[in-house]
Amino acid sequence: ATGFPYERDDVPALVDRVRKILVNCQDLRRCGAASLDLCLVADGTFGAYLETVKPWDMAAGALIAREAGATVGWGKGRSSKLPDDICGEDLLVGAPGIYDQTYRLCGGGD
Repeated sequence: ATGFPYERDDVPALVDRVRKILVNCQDLRRCGAASLDLCLVADGTFGAYLETVKPWDMAAGALIAREAGATVGWGKGRSSKLPDDICGEDLLVGAPGIYDQTYRLCGGGD
């Protein structure tokens, strides 16, 4: 799952990532609420979620996903000094076994 940025300058990078992911997954979803998407990773409906979001959009959902066993991390674009619990910059949350693959597809681990 993912969302789409408000800042149009961020669209080209997202489109590149989406292209890489779409050829390696069954489907891509967008609910429109990061907190819901993260809860759907927590319950196993979604394998992973990637987006840059504000702290208030992700903090509770990321906690729920982490408590359910998902990995909460960030792609290589993270530059924020915010604490991990509220840093939504280049956020990547994934189920066990999917996180690492998604991270590599998104350009992490170069």
